[in-house]
Amino acid sequence: MTGSAAVLFAGPISSPLMLVVAAILVVLVLVFGRGLLALTWRVVLNALAIVLALWILAALGIGPF
Repeated sequence: MTGSAAVLFAGPISSPLMLVVAAILVVLVLVFGRGLLALTWRVVLNALAIVLALWILAALGIGPF
């Protein structure tokens, strides 16, 4: 596919404004996605620590259950 054919195929998406908007959206998704993933890992690790502590306490016979 030649360069001009690629521009015709992409249509209005290849306009400079749309390329800037797309780049900004990609950056926003990456930044917020990374922060959300970090928060998710903290929640998962905290839940794992709580479950592990409850399991050890139950194994020792002093758990809340």
